[in-house]
Amino acid sequence: MADILKFPRKNIHIAVSLAQKAREIQDSDRDVALHLFQEAVRYFLMDGLTSRGQIKYLRKVNHILSAKLEEGK
Repeated sequence: MADILKFPRKNIHIAVSLAQKAREIQDSDRDVALHLFQEAVRYFLMDGLTSRGQIKYLRKVNHILSAKLEEGK
């Protein structure tokens, strides 16, 4: 897991890497694979929350800019 987190990456890349590693080792070490799958889900959720926050912010900015454009007309 330390290798996966070594370089700055987006949460979705970390989640996919963790899930792939979990699939590779699920037959040999179920407990570790389960832990990796749980971490992958956590990173998927964090990515979703981050994306949702960014979308909300961009919509807010778009609304403000649209209102200013309408004022200028």
